[in-house]
Amino acid sequence: MVQATLAEASDEQLRQLKHDPRLYIRNAWVHPNDQTRQYDFRTTDGETKLHYLTDDAGPLNPKQWGGINVLLMGRGLLKTTTLQMIVSWALQFYGPQGWSGYMAAPRESQTTEFVEKLREKIAWTGLDQYREKNALGEQKFRFDGGDRTTISRFQADSGWGQGDAMRGPHSHLGIYDEFQDASPKSFNAGFYEVIDQELAGVPYRSGTRGSALFPCHLRDGHTQDGGVVLRGDVAAIGSTGVDARPW
Repeated sequence: MVQATLAEASDEQLRQLKHDPRLYIRNAWVHPNDQTRQYDFRTTDGETKLHYLTDDAGPLNPKQWGGINVLLMGRGLLKTTTLQMIVSWALQFYGPQGWSGYMAAPRESQTTEFVEKLREKIAWTGLDQYREKNALGEQKFRFDGGDRTTISRFQADSGWGQGDAMRGPHSHLGIYDEFQDASPKSFNAGFYEVIDQELAGVPYRSGTRGSALFPCHLRDGHTQDGGVVLRGDVAAIGSTGVDARPW
């Protein structure tokens, strides 16, 4: 179990894991289609490496994250899985600091599908031992460290219509799934306002609105800084900020 591995890791190993989601996922996840092996960023048959996820210029390298990061990937190229990798990693290393995450999708069925898959990935990591609440709308984690207890949450709502259900929560990270079906108001007046928190000492934040990272799916998009564009269904990873970075 990765929690035991982390307990035995050296300070340098922990530093590497904390700043590289790819390394963490290799040690924490199993392959979803072959759970007899660790996640190796390869297809089910093991023949093809998912280089677009492991590359240093890819979306799982925090050094590449800008204010708004647009991830363009064709159908079946693991958009949702990539987002869940980031959530899993963030919960592991920033949950004990009180990190909170939030996700929305235009329809309730889309939100449910995302959360159900995320639950399974969290169980792979062993983080479910800290989970006190496991509802679709809210997962609550309790981390006890000496004389301090912190609570971490991952909440989910439907953004249907004008996004009324999304008003109220506050989070450090956000995901808007299936964004091509979202109304502009549900994003701007609802979801966008949720990502307003910041963790002291955490470098993954924008300059204006806190440490927000919100991956979301788009029907189409554009590139601002170059990079490889794979046509088809596309996704975006971003934080409330200034520039756009495509994958």
